[in-house]
Amino acid sequence: MVLGLGHTANNTLRFQAAMKALNTAGKLFLYTLPTFRPADKGFILTCLEDSRVVGFKDSSGDAEFFSWLLSLKERRPDFQVYHGDE
Repeated sequence: MVLGLGHTANNTLRFQAAMKALNTAGKLFLYTLPTFRPADKGFILTCLEDSRVVGFKDSSGDAEFFSWLLSLKERRPDFQVYHGDE
């Protein structure tokens, strides 16, 4: 399952709904839309704690945020991080 972040809806509620929809074997890949505000790093750290979240694609265009995402691989080496346009 892919979960897009960055619309006006509450990302935390969107994440919780996606987690509910996944079965125990399901995997979730997060991606940002260009409107995502990378200031909420706490949300990403919460997602990282769930082993069903397998990766993140950043399309925010914020180089500092992408560097921070790459640093998360130290915490969880299996976490996939990508960068690119929508």
